[in-house]
This record gives sequence, C-alpha cells and structure tokens, in this order.
Amino acid sequence: MTNEDRPVWRPLGARDATTAHEYGALAEGVPAWLERSLWRWAMDRGVRNSNLHHKAERLMKVSIPQRQGENPFAAYWAAVSEDDRVALLDFFLHDLEETGTEAYKAGDTHGAQEIVRTAELLDKMLTEGGSVWQVAYEPYWCLQRRANETTQSLVDLASSPETDAARKIASAWNALYRHSPDYDRAYRDAVLAVEAVALPVTVPKNKRGTLGNAVAHIGDTVDRWTVGDLDAEEQASGATLLAMLRTLWHNQERHAKPDGTILDVTRAEAEAAVSLAVVLVHWFATGAVRRVA
Repeated sequence: MTNEDRPVWRPLGARDATTAHEYGALAEGVPAWLERSLWRWAMDRGVRNSNLHHKAERLMKVSIPQRQGENPFAAYWAAVSEDDRVALLDFFLHDLEETGTEAYKAGDTHGAQEIVRTAELLDKMLTEGGSVWQVAYEPYWCLQRRANETTQSLVDLASSPETDAARKIASAWNALYRHSPDYDRAYRDAVLAVEAVALPVTVPKNKRGTLGNAVAHIGDTVDRWTVGDLDAEEQASGATLLAMLRTLWHNQERHAKPDGTILDVTRAEAEAAVSLAVVLVHWFATGAVRRVA
C-alpha cells in the first residue's frame, strides 16, 4: 500500500463516523494541542538574530516587551491572545521568505533549501494539528485559511497558468483568506480576473471595455452563448453565465451615501465573489464559454 492509498491515522477514540467528524473539525487560533509545537517553531525563528523583534514591532505595529535574560518573543507569546500568536507566525513566514531570497541571491542554495524546509515544517504541524491555517507560498509566504479540497483544487487550476487572470485570482484568494483579510481587494481582484478572460471573448474590439460591457453584450445576445453545450430547454447555460456575470458585476460597486459613509465589502460578499470568479475564469480560460451563432 502506498502512502497515497493509506487512510489517515486517527487516535483510537476517534475512529468511528461520529467521533471522526468531530476530530476532523478545523481549529481556530492556537489550540492547546498545538501550542507547544508552534511555540518551539516560533522561538527557533525568534533567536535568529538579536534585532528581529525590532523588525516585528515595526511591521506588526505592536510593542514587544524586553526583559533582561528573556527572549522578547517568548515574553510576547506568553502575554498575547491566540490571534496575536497566529499573527506572529505569519510575520515569521514573511521574514523567512526574505531570508531565503537573500540566501538564494547570495548563491547559498543549501541555506535557501533549509528555509523552505522550515516553512514546510510549520505547514506540517498545522495540518497534523487540524488547524484552520495553512502555509501559502503565492503571491508571497503567509498563513492562509484552509479551504476544502475541491474548492482548493479549482482555485489551483484557475490560478496555475502564467496569465493576468490567474495572477488576479491568486491575489483575490490571498486577500480573502490571509490572516489580515482585505475583502474590498478580494472583490476588486475577482472582477479584474474575470475581465481579463471575458473581454477578449465577448467584446474584443473594445480596448477600454469593462466587465459591464461584457455583461451588456451577452445580455443582448444571450441565446447565442453556451457553456460546454449545456443547453436544456428549461435552463440554457448562456442564461446561467449571464446571471453569474451580472451577480459579480452589479454587486461590486460601492458609492458614498449622502451622509458621506461608504459600505465596505463584507466577508460573505467577498467569498461569494471570489468563488464566482474562480468558476468563471475556469470556464472562459478553458474555452467552455463560446458563441454558437
């Protein structure tokens, strides 16, 4: 039996269907069973140089206590919340990437490989401990919320080619699921990703087109569009495509109210927008969307 075929090991008390489901639930923050492992990983990073805590203070905009004879990061870890501990791990990943890049540029291949293995060790611990967090390497090293395997596979597929659309899908996904999410950027990049694949197919002669132009064009010619020839009389795929594009486009505008306030994009809106964009980019990029007449 290969490692791929081998079932995931679970403790003796978590092997029936009910307990396995509970055991497999993803944990937020730094749960008790992961705390020592993550602390050790973090402290190993924290002693890399004596001034790293100053860099952490600047980038994280926090105050890290300094007591004689004590590692500043150890004191900080003990004093802060679980969410702040996760933020510290995220900072160490950022510093690791910078250190690895410097090693690679200096020709220190062994040092660069060791740094990659250090990041992989953190990811392994988070996975084994059932954390909601995982290590992401694109568009930069950071912690990212874990998605289900089916969704993650589709995102990986849509973001794998070297295209503008793929780059924006990766950026939208990162903005949505990183430790400090930016929902406005996630939605904006989702729209840009779809524009990058939809405009050349729908309005190729419009050099200053937007997704709104693509929506209007398909709206006027909806009977001439198909997605993978899925065109049942009860629900033509062109109409489904149009509804998805309209949903993405018409919900993305944020204008100031008369009193000057602006509504920010919510997490639910950003998640829905990015999910729509992933599917739409995949459809357009693979040629599933096409004009039939």
